Amino acid sequence: MEHKRNQDANLINEKYIESLVVEQRIIDSVKPSLKTNYFGSEFDMPILTPAFSHIGNINGREKTGLYEYSVAARNLNMLNFVGMMENEGFKDIMDAGAKT
Repeated sequence: MEHKRNQDANLINEKYIESLVVEQRIIDSVKPSLKTNYFGSEFDMPILTPAFSHIGNINGREKTGLYEYSVAARNLNMLNFVGMMENEGFKDIMDAGAKT
């Protein structure tokens, strides 16, 4: 059976996406605020970090992936979620300063 490019799912997807036309018109508008409240605290965006408790030290990094996510959450004022971990690991996450 000969392979035909027009049967390729990627090509079909690409044609569909390109058929969608989105036009932005902003007239006398106000920039929207993404601020949101969780548990009585205000955060700069309604996005939460995933509970990446299972990410260890990757490629010899000093800190774990979850610690790095926690630092990013602190810097971006996002709510930080964690999963299961040892008490010492949780202490490190709390020391990062993100609301967890």
